[in-house]
Amino acid sequence: MKKIILSIFALGTLAMNAQDGSFSKGNVALSGEVGNLTTKILDANVSPSMMYFVTDNIALRGGLTFGNSSTTVAGVSTGESSAFGVNFGANYYFSKSRFTPFVGASIGFGSGSTKAGATAPEAKTSTMGLNVFPGVNAFLTKRLAINASFGSLGYSTETQTSTTNVETKTSDFGFDFNLNTVRLGVTWVLN
Repeated sequence: MKKIILSIFALGTLAMNAQDGSFSKGNVALSGEVGNLTTKILDANVSPSMMYFVTDNIALRGGLTFGNSSTTVAGVSTGESSAFGVNFGANYYFSKSRFTPFVGASIGFGSGSTKAGATAPEAKTSTMGLNVFPGVNAFLTKRLAINASFGSLGYSTETQTSTTNVETKTSDFGFDFNLNTVRLGVTWVLN
């Protein structure tokens, strides 16, 4: 994790010397983030999205989330899970500069499945979440930026349906600022 944080710092330093770049009203941007960073790259969540800037500081966002993870013990697979979701939200950028903090808000809906083994039946999960999160954006060129966000304040509900069709519902509200909440991304401004 230290390497990731140092990499963000190094890229931010490079961004300070980059060409002037910032968002403007009417910009359309494509963005992609990787989250749930662990030592296994295949366990990460990938989130492509599109943003439209209604003002110089406010962007509306819509995107998808794909996730996959597996667990192995002594080289034998003991479980696999996959997830898919959609999310909608907005970001507020505090300044019109190359390096700027932002705060984002989103609502997301998702579904997934988990298998305890290759031949085991699937357990299903559906989720809904509302989140507010801080981040920082740094332009490397006039159109290319990197971003990082960390943690969230949010509310989520989850419905799990077990392999025997027993349904369990849970709700949660709170702060989540552990290291697994770091999300790193790249943004390309189209116009």
